[in-house]
Parts: sequence; C-alpha cells; structure tokens
Amino acid sequence: MEERRIKTAIYVDFDNIYGALLSIYQMAPGKDRNELSPFQAQLLKLLIPEFLKLLKNGIIFTGGGEDIYQDSRCIKIFAEYHNLPYQARISPPLTHIVQEVGAVTHNPFIPSSKKGKGKNAADVALVLSVIEDLLIKRIPVDAVVIATCDIDLYPAIRWLKEHTGLSIILASFEGRINSIYLRTLNSGEIWFLNDGDENRDYTIRTLKNGLSAYLNLIENGDINAYPNDKDLKYLEGLKNIVTEKVSLKSELVVLIDKVKNLNRNGKERDVYVVFKEKLIKGLRGWLVKNGYAKTGLIIKNWLPRWNLGIDEMTANQYLKKVVEEELPRHPEIVFECQGEKDGVIIGTFKFRSTN
Repeated sequence: MEERRIKTAIYVDFDNIYGALLSIYQMAPGKDRNELSPFQAQLLKLLIPEFLKLLKNGIIFTGGGEDIYQDSRCIKIFAEYHNLPYQARISPPLTHIVQEVGAVTHNPFIPSSKKGKGKNAADVALVLSVIEDLLIKRIPVDAVVIATCDIDLYPAIRWLKEHTGLSIILASFEGRINSIYLRTLNSGEIWFLNDGDENRDYTIRTLKNGLSAYLNLIENGDINAYPNDKDLKYLEGLKNIVTEKVSLKSELVVLIDKVKNLNRNGKERDVYVVFKEKLIKGLRGWLVKNGYAKTGLIIKNWLPRWNLGIDEMTANQYLKKVVEEELPRHPEIVFECQGEKDGVIIGTFKFRSTN
C-alpha cells in the first residue's frame, strides 16, 4: 500500500462526534439511562482525550488505497460544551480535557442559549473558522479534515472542494455517516474511524487506550471508581460488541476482563472503607469514656453490630491495615501491639498521652 505525508488542519463537529462516541460505547442517554455510574464517568473522561489524540496524530486510513501520515498543524473542536450530555459529571471540564491534548476549543456564544436551541451554532462557527484559516490567514496545509456524521456540513465541504484547491477529507463513522456523503465523495475523501480492523479502527484503539489508562490509575491508587454490578453488564455488552471485530484473545478483550475482575476488588475496598470509618469513629467515642479498647473487644463485640458480612479473620486483616495505614493520619490515637497469635493481631488502642 502506498503512503504519503501531508500537512493537515482538523476541524471537529464535536456536538456530533461526541454523541456518536456515546452511542458506540453504549453511554448514550435514553429511557434506560439518564446518568453514568462513577466508573463510566471515569472511563468517558479517559476515552475523549484518547480519541482526540488518535484523530490528531494518527494515520488517515482512506478507501483510496493509501495510508496518509499526518503532520497536523491545528485541531479545533467545536461544540456547545455546556449542553453536552454528562458534562456536569466530568471533572475537569470537557474544555480542559480537550485543550490538554493540544486542541483549540470553540464554544459559540448564543445569548440565552438553552438545550436544543441554536443547534447549528457549532456548525456555523466551524465553517467560519475553516474559511478564515484557509482564505484569510492562509495557513500552510495540504488537506483539511472535517470530522462529522452530520449532513449539515455537506454544503461547506462541497464549497471547500471547489474553491480551495486542497484535499478535503471527511472523518466519520461507518454506519452513521449520511448516505449523501457516500454518493458524492470519492472513497479517498472519506476516512472511516471505525473500519473494523483492530489496528486501524479508532474506536477500538480508543477503547483499548482508555481501559489501559484506567487500569494504570487504579493500580497507582489515583482513582477509586471501581465497576459496580451494573457496570459488569455494561462491560459484557462492550465485550460482545468488540468481539464482532476482534478475536476473543485480543488485547482489548483481555483488558475488558481485567476491568471486570476489579468489581470484586471494589467491593472489598468498599467494605474496608466502611470498616475503617466505623472503627475510627467507634474508637474516638469509646476512648473518651473508657480510656482504652482491646482488639478482642473490636472483633468480638463491635464487628457483629456493624453487619459488614465479613468473618473475624478478614476483620483482623482490615484491623492490621488500619493500624499500618490509617492511624498515622490520626496521631491522637495510638496502638500498643502485644503480638500476634495464629495471625490474629493482639493489642490495645489508647489516646496519645499529652504528658
């Protein structure tokens, strides 16, 4: 296959592309979904920059029989960001996430704009920016990439083809692109971002990179958004979709299974957090009245009343973890260890002496 390198300017109809990504990754709002779980919100936060990085720096795979290597001179992202689904669940804001990958955000100003009003504002801003860059600023590029599935930009694309003398490439999703584009553009002018090949499909590569980033954050303790039971069904749904394109032994399927296995770790973590919180709170109240608390009291007396569904050996492991990791954050409480017997820690909690 031939390959060539070109200088590109990329313009993204993000209102449209973001909605397509939500649908592809089964996060689109609907009657059965009006909110994301903490895990899904974290995953979406990671998927967006991964997709934009691929769009900015990746190879353009067209149907024209060649791979086009990009030297991207600019990437501009157009959207009414405040109206995008789930934007309130993502922190830092989507505009910051987009800017961190080196893209320029454009949020068209519409007085008294409400959701669903002025729906073409981002499209108009995109077209005006392209015309300004190409015909007024005359930025030195060989091709313009416009990312959208929306037919609203079709007249602008046709006009740019006729009047700029540049290659105009439509980046879109197969199965979501308007049929008019398919009838009027050459195969070399359409860049399908989801062509089904594991190495060329940007939706697969984005998901792979996003899940890898998520696992790294969990491993480093930077986030604690573990998948819950509903997320297991969500991940299984993703797995069913991607296995239509990749093998069951692919790296992406392995990553999905690794994330699913975190559900058990998340449950254990959640129980430990409750144990830790109840123990510290209980110690503070008890020590004020009684001066000390032995580990036997905690395991035999307090634990059954907490209804955590864990046995004494598990509680003992949690107790050790609290002593090693949590007590340094509470210097007013000290633990005097008398030793261990059969793996069970024995000792006494007290308030630190002020003498």
